[in-house]
Amino acid sequence: MKLTEPRGAIDKSACEKNWSRLMAATIRRLRSSDRNDIMEISSHIWEGHDYLPSVVDEWLHDANSRFYGVEVGGRVVAVGRLRVVENGSIGWMEGLRVHPDFRGRGFANDITRYIVREGESLGVDRLRYTTSDENAASVKLAKMAGFSRILRMTVFWHHNLEARARYKTHLVLFEKRTRLRKLKD
Repeated sequence: MKLTEPRGAIDKSACEKNWSRLMAATIRRLRSSDRNDIMEISSHIWEGHDYLPSVVDEWLHDANSRFYGVEVGGRVVAVGRLRVVENGSIGWMEGLRVHPDFRGRGFANDITRYIVREGESLGVDRLRYTTSDENAASVKLAKMAGFSRILRMTVFWHHNLEARARYKTHLVLFEKRTRLRKLKD
């Protein structure tokens, strides 16, 4: 039998896109030694104006939170945090970030599912997070994970107090009930 070239070109970008999924991805608690990878991810968020650099050290050492990362090939490529508040009844999810080179590969879904399961195992009644309603990927992620939109708010801010230009966005609060409490008689 004679081998022939396949019809059509090989989609190199599709191969590269799926390569990291073929490599072992591990979700684990982040450590101080992951700081450089976290900062690299953050440098690509909001045109370099991400808040994560100002809180990363606190998050890494906060006893009331769990800061997780997706590691691929020895490199942290996605992060997310679960903070337990309100005397353990609410799990606040925040800081979900995926390095641009690793987006579209399911890592945001993976870490979100992991954090949801972690919140459920900790016994929180509800999980919550906010995002911009313009962030279609985050809104889609909320629906995938079983969250419901419970609040929409408009936020205005100034990048510079001297500037006249204001920025406006709409934030949405999503919630997922993880367990039902019994009503007291």
